[in-house]
Amino acid sequence: MHRWVALAVGLFVFLVSLTGAALVFENQIDRVLNSRLFYVKPQGERLPLQQLLERVRSTYPENRVTSVRLAEGAGLSYQFQLSKRITVYVEPYTGQILGTRSMEQWEVGLARRLHLLHTRLMAGQTGERIVGVISFLTAFLVVTGLILWWPACILTFRRRGSWKRWNSDAHYALGFYTAPIALVMAVSGVIIAFGDFADPLIDRLNAEPPPARPTRVASTSNDRPISLDEASRIARETLPGAALVLLAFPEGARPIVAQMKYPEDRTPAGRSRVFLNPYSGELLLVESARQAGLGTQLHNLKRSLHTGDIFGWPTRILYLIASLILALLWVTGMFMWWPAFRARRKNRLAQRATVRETIGERGH
Repeated sequence: MHRWVALAVGLFVFLVSLTGAALVFENQIDRVLNSRLFYVKPQGERLPLQQLLERVRSTYPENRVTSVRLAEGAGLSYQFQLSKRITVYVEPYTGQILGTRSMEQWEVGLARRLHLLHTRLMAGQTGERIVGVISFLTAFLVVTGLILWWPACILTFRRRGSWKRWNSDAHYALGFYTAPIALVMAVSGVIIAFGDFADPLIDRLNAEPPPARPTRVASTSNDRPISLDEASRIARETLPGAALVLLAFPEGARPIVAQMKYPEDRTPAGRSRVFLNPYSGELLLVESARQAGLGTQLHNLKRSLHTGDIFGWPTRILYLIASLILALLWVTGMFMWWPAFRARRKNRLAQRATVRETIGERGH
């Protein structure tokens, strides 16, 4: 079963593993390839958010600005999202517009294509389901591989012996050491791919359902929205210790949403939210990752468990190595299977030849 499943989906596992290894550096790849948009030289204090917003509005008056993503570090730009699916990159110290990138340009970038190839095989929702099945079968290969490893308990490569022996030892030993991380990646991949089925089950682990998020607020024609700096101040005071990642300010009487990130939250956008009345600054709802129910905590963990972000760079490097080894296991497995396949095929042909000769002799 281990052999035939590996032969059936091994090439897909190889592809998903290699792209997964590359995606450990997804953000870094995108930034390096678009360095003029992302990297800036730190110089003093950053300008107020509202001032940067007005600069973007005056530069692109035909567009409505819908959100701003703050920089993760001192040497990175701010990203203002426009209503026409365009991102404007701004130097936060001087307000200089570094450039723009449309959603279409982002979609064809290398980092995004690697992401879509890994998660959906470039085939939309159907591809995501296929990747989910591949993840499930990868988990099956890990478990059956451990069962096959157990009798011999091979932990190292033998220095002496043929290349076949060395290849076999490598397959068993590397598979054993990689198994825990590979199993976590595979199971979390199944949960993510089949979220329509898994998420409602995880939600049931909450003691009570989370409160509904506000979508509208009362307003009058005289109401003026608060500044982004005021919204930023309220959000930071509401969740002290959490960094502000993004401010979304939809059009009309809709709440401002501040996405917040605690130090222990390794996901890029953070898992905490603060909803504000855009005119009064009143708190409408607070979603703190530190006070979330069990089900919500599992939702928050599944991505970082899958990507290796769970404990930062140490686990990301481990996941990188594990992904590369998973791809290598397909190669070593093929080298184990092919000589045996050729030998069996040769024996079957020889047996058939012997049978034909025997039949021929009896005929004479």
